[in-house]
Amino acid sequence: MAIGQEMVGRNCKQVNRSTAEERKELDEALHKAARQVNALDAAIKALSGLNSTGARRGRRTMSAAARARISASQKARWARARGQKVVSIAPKRHIPAAGLARIRAAQRARSVR
Repeated sequence: MAIGQEMVGRNCKQVNRSTAEERKELDEALHKAARQVNALDAAIKALSGLNSTGARRGRRTMSAAARARISASQKARWARARGQKVVSIAPKRHIPAAGLARIRAAQRARSVR
């Protein structure tokens, strides 16, 4: 083997050794990053299913009557915005005189205590 070829051979071994070490360091960094990503995914998954009280909450349902009231009130709003005549959605509820008397009596009894 000539002297030039021997030098090239040694340099190749040194390059191979340094690339192997670099590859090992990169693999370790990759595994560390993958563990961190998995930990963050687990944390996000745990937090995403919880509300402020810590309990899971399903999809809220609304009765057909509630949807109809909302729809009617929205239609009335749009009619007012367009300047059209607004038809009353439902008559206002009133407390009967006897009910008001009971409420007033209870309030008086509370204020005396």
